[in-house]
Amino acid sequence: MRKIFVFIVFAGIATGLIAQVDFLYNGKGEKDYFKVRKDKVILKTKTAVEAKELTKKSIFHSASDINYDMVIATIDSTMVNLDDLLQMTEVVSATYGLEYTDGTLHYPSYRIFVRFKDGQSPMEVLNKTNLRKSIETIELFDPYSTIYEIILTSDLSDILQICRCLFESGLCVFAEPSFIRQIKPLNVYYPDQWGLHNTGQYSDTTGIDIKAEPAWVITTG
Repeated sequence: MRKIFVFIVFAGIATGLIAQVDFLYNGKGEKDYFKVRKDKVILKTKTAVEAKELTKKSIFHSASDINYDMVIATIDSTMVNLDDLLQMTEVVSATYGLEYTDGTLHYPSYRIFVRFKDGQSPMEVLNKTNLRKSIETIELFDPYSTIYEIILTSDLSDILQICRCLFESGLCVFAEPSFIRQIKPLNVYYPDQWGLHNTGQYSDTTGIDIKAEPAWVITTG
């Protein structure tokens, strides 16, 4: 009985550890692993107005609206989880952020890029993988390398699984999300630069800054 109990406890711990990691096949067919950040989330709302209003909620430590109806936010993972967020009337879909080995945060979006193998019809592949109903639009993104841009209707939490499904079918060269990336600043003085990100570090009003972090989500060029 003791051995069985120890095994169950060990299995539970192992499952918990596995749940903290996710992966994706890169363009070389190798697995890229990500740490699941349960304090970072991305949410989809119904409208841009709702996204703007959502950023003001006290449930978030910080939040920024991006890409019309999307919000990326920081939460207290000991107090709030995805189920809590999905109960909010403004939230249509939500998932956790992913941290790559270089510290960059990746947030899945509804857009994925797929290169089908030569001779494979995109719609036939989507039918074979039972993903046809999950597609909103599909367009040829790069005619020179036959890369397609696909907009999905699935939950944000299913995006990586859909990409894995496409690659594992053996019918695609690659299938990757168009991640929204949040780069980790290398400037050691960044926490003190309230003009870029004001957290009230000098007893100022939180949020009175130039909104650099939301801008970096769009471009760092």
